[in-house]
Amino acid sequence: MIAAANGADAIQAEEAHRGKIDLLVTDVVMPGMNGREVAEALRSRNPELKVLTKAAIPTTPSCGTAFYKRRSRSAEAVHARGARRQAP
Repeated sequence: MIAAANGADAIQAEEAHRGKIDLLVTDVVMPGMNGREVAEALRSRNPELKVLTKAAIPTTPSCGTAFYKRRSRSAEAVHARGARRQAP
């Protein structure tokens, strides 16, 4: 896994990385470049790159609208749930 603080750092990290990157996980809104711009830049060099975007939602009320924070699920819980769905 390669972590980057923002879009420009992600592009620099990809350029410095010697192996193939299979998946980009990015936020939709970031300082500088947004997630779509980062994905387009990285896909121009790696058209097979898969992209997963997420949108961070504030957990405090903003502009008169209340948001809630969804509980994270562990990888094991997600896997177990998927296995239950596929059971005959």
